[in-house]
Amino acid sequence: MYHMVSEHRTKARFNKLRVRPRAFAEQIKWLKEEGFRFVFASELADHGNLADRTVCLTFDDGYADNLAAADPVLEACGAKATLYLPEDRTGGWSSKKKAHHADDELALEPKLTDEQVRTILANGRWELGAHSATHANLPTL
Repeated sequence: MYHMVSEHRTKARFNKLRVRPRAFAEQIKWLKEEGFRFVFASELADHGNLADRTVCLTFDDGYADNLAAADPVLEACGAKATLYLPEDRTGGWSSKKKAHHADDELALEPKLTDEQVRTILANGRWELGAHSATHANLPTL
């Protein structure tokens, strides 16, 4: 599971949600070289027909770098991924809706626009999954 493909930021609280672009490229390239077959999350339901070396890449929350940094790597490696978007992903969703992330750091991270979501889904390397309406902290509901 990935969130952001970007360089770490000085003193950023959520660097743990970032993977550096070079590291991401190395990870995906390694999976390809080791013979892993990339599948969408929707394909996991057909577990009886999955190859032994099957991997499902997922991205949570719809950060803009998913298109800018992750998608070119997926294209180069013949990989695909499932993108989980909260319905309410713009504005201050990270600070207002995600009670367990009560600062503005994630709210300031660029999110995919509706047009970018359409672009990313049209290329065939991505599928869309539901990530709740508001990204609430489900264990606390």
